[in-house]
Amino acid sequence: ARRMTGTHSLLFPKALETLAYALEGQQRQPIHGDLHPENILVSPSQTIILDFEHMTVASRYLDVAALLENHVAFLDEAQLEHTLKTYHATLNSRDSFEKLALDYSYCGLFEDLRLQGSFAAYAYGLDAGALATVREHYTKRAVLHIERIRSLDSYQKENASLLEELILP
Repeated sequence: ARRMTGTHSLLFPKALETLAYALEGQQRQPIHGDLHPENILVSPSQTIILDFEHMTVASRYLDVAALLENHVAFLDEAQLEHTLKTYHATLNSRDSFEKLALDYSYCGLFEDLRLQGSFAAYAYGLDAGALATVREHYTKRAVLHIERIRSLDSYQKENASLLEELILP
């Protein structure tokens, strides 16, 4: 995978456009916009979702990715696949699992890149070792999503390498 060094590559804007185009093409609906484990309270009798100031209209998979890509979850590929298949089985959708996995991968890539950048800017109180571990987690996840996009999206096969330009060094 090619990575940016120091300054943005000339391909970086095109890579962002490619990702934005893929996200824009997904079905949109109201979403939480910041769904992560710290915004969910669970008690024996109820589950409460907090912190709706980022609520927006976008792909539902952005919320799913925000939850499943979170470094607290640390789902491996098999666990993620199982979770997505279970989620797909609960949906009343004509879309194939492959379509769900592809849409999720674009959203997962976006979320991983967003969080990788967030952790680069602000360490959330993590020591240097923990920060490095978290950044490595999001980088590996971003690479995983690019590989899934490469395998599932025939239109974007050529652009999958371009998407690698978005991964921070």
